[in-house]
Amino acid sequence: DAECFQNLFKLGFGFVEVGSVTPVAQDGNQRPRVFRLPADEAIVNRCGFNSAGHDVVLGRLESTPRPENGFVGVNLGKNKTSPDAKKDFADGVRKFAPVADYLVINISSPNTPGLRALQGDAELPGVLAAVKSAKDEMEPQRGVFTGDDAYAKIRAGASLVQLYTAMVYHGPGVVASIKARLRELLANDGFQTLYDAVGADHERTTAGS
Repeated sequence: DAECFQNLFKLGFGFVEVGSVTPVAQDGNQRPRVFRLPADEAIVNRCGFNSAGHDVVLGRLESTPRPENGFVGVNLGKNKTSPDAKKDFADGVRKFAPVADYLVINISSPNTPGLRALQGDAELPGVLAAVKSAKDEMEPQRGVFTGDDAYAKIRAGASLVQLYTAMVYHGPGVVASIKARLRELLANDGFQTLYDAVGADHERTTAGS
């Protein structure tokens, strides 16, 4: 539920996966639901997709500073009582794709009735099609076309910004246009040089943590 993911990076992990997260909050199975088998160094997990729901988890992810060198994934699940698994997963993609470094579609939990049936030939193609359609509906990520595009990357930490497609469609003059706009943006935000703006958004987030 994204309650402490940022602290797990302090243990040395390179990525942390949040979830499974269901669209609507649900309690999961009754406790106790996690059992240790010391002789086998094994664990039996019967949590049953206990989740605070999309909105709560999204709020935590958006309000928690991210580590500079760590990836955060979101594991998407369906509600036990949901009549439409494809919609649950598609809604999860729309909700978390903007904030996650990667997404996982969880169709393997034996504790959610009917979930594993989604792995079969009859259901899996529909699930994958719904997920891909949700992804395709979202605003595509593109390269640098404008000074605003370049400035966003600079504030995020880039000290070099590369062009390709913009040169093809707008010609060599796009370079001067981007640089002119960058000068405006830097002046508006009170930066003396471009390098003063490098990582500005990250520094602000860290300072407030």
